[in-house]
Amino acid sequence: MRGRQRLVINPGTGLLLAQELRYLKLPAGQTWPVPDGLLSFELFGTAHWTNANPPVNN
Repeated sequence: MRGRQRLVINPGTGLLLAQELRYLKLPAGQTWPVPDGLLSFELFGTAHWTNANPPVNN
């Protein structure tokens, strides 16, 4: 199996914003049901403290 990893980096801070893994070529006889060979993705954000109350669900 061949794959590609793509990193999305904020050019202003140099911090990682996202990571994506895709299949480029599967072994013979195997199929992948997701469009464009997408295997996984992650979005990254900055954690911070807050004193705000969570939203109320009605």
